[in-house]
Amino acid sequence: MLKKTLKKLIATALAVATVATTMVAPVSASTLTPKKSHSKAQITEYVDYFNDITDRYAFRPDGYVPLYIDGTHDGSQMYASWQMTKLLQNTPGITSEQKADMKKAADTWKRSYLSERMILVYWIKWTRMYHYIDEKVCLSQSKSWAPRCKAYAKKMYNETNAYISGKSKYNPKLANELKKFNKQRLNIYNKAIDTWFYKMSKKQRAKWGGNISSGGKDGGSLVLMSSYISHCLSKNDLVIDPYYTCGGNAGSTKLDDYGDKYFYSSKTLKLNGYDVSKNAPNRIWNNHIEWKRW
Repeated sequence: MLKKTLKKLIATALAVATVATTMVAPVSASTLTPKKSHSKAQITEYVDYFNDITDRYAFRPDGYVPLYIDGTHDGSQMYASWQMTKLLQNTPGITSEQKADMKKAADTWKRSYLSERMILVYWIKWTRMYHYIDEKVCLSQSKSWAPRCKAYAKKMYNETNAYISGKSKYNPKLANELKKFNKQRLNIYNKAIDTWFYKMSKKQRAKWGGNISSGGKDGGSLVLMSSYISHCLSKNDLVIDPYYTCGGNAGSTKLDDYGDKYFYSSKTLKLNGYDVSKNAPNRIWNNHIEWKRW
C-alpha cells in the first residue's frame, strides 16, 4: 500500500465533493454489488479509511491473534470489514489502484475473521465438553459414565481439529497453537476421567464437592467431577470453560485466553464500545462497515 499521505494527495485529485455458533457461508465477492451509486469522493474516503485501519485493527501487535474474538457471521467487525472491502472492489468508479488496495485489505480481513472463527470453534467445542461433564456427570458416581465422557471428549477434539485444519492456511501459527492446545485438552480430560472413576477413593472424590445433606448417613456428599477436571486443567494454565471465561479477566495468563488482556483495542486504539460520541473510533469503524446498506 502507498503511504497514507500520498493516498490523501491522490484522493484530493480525484474527489470534488464530500461524502458506508452458526457457520453461514460468506457471500462471494462476485455477488457483492452496491445498492446505489457512490461518488468518487465517497469511494476514496472509504478506501483511505480501510488503508489506514486494516493493519492496526485486523490483528493485535503479535501479528497472528485477531483484535477481537467474536467470529459470528453477523456480529464480527472483522467479517463486516471483509465484506465491505470486497464490496468496494465492485463499486463503479473505483480506480484500479484503489481496487488493488481493497483486494489486499480484504485478504487481511478474511484472515482475521477466519482466525476469529478458529478460536471461537475451539472455545465453544471445549465449553460443550465442560457442560457435558457438569450437567450429566457431576451428580453421578457410576463408572458407566467414564467411556461416555471420553467418547465425547474425543468428539470435541475431532470436530475442533477438523475445523482448524480446514482453515489453517489462513493463519498457520494460530492454527498450530490451537491444535496443540486441543490435543493437550483431550489428554488432560482422558487422564482426569481415568483418575476420577478408577483411582480415587470415595473420600478423595468427596473433597472436590461440598457436603449437602440429603438425609444420608454420610451427609449426602455431592461428587463434582467438573471441579476435579477444572483443577487438572488449571495446572496446565487452561480453563475448563474457555468460551465464557476468556476475555472476562483482562489480567488472565491462561494459555488459551485470546481475549484483549493487554487492553490493546480499548486503551491503545480506544475502540471502546461504551463511547458513543460522534468521533469515537469504534463508532467510526461501525459506520464504515454497514456493507448491507452500501
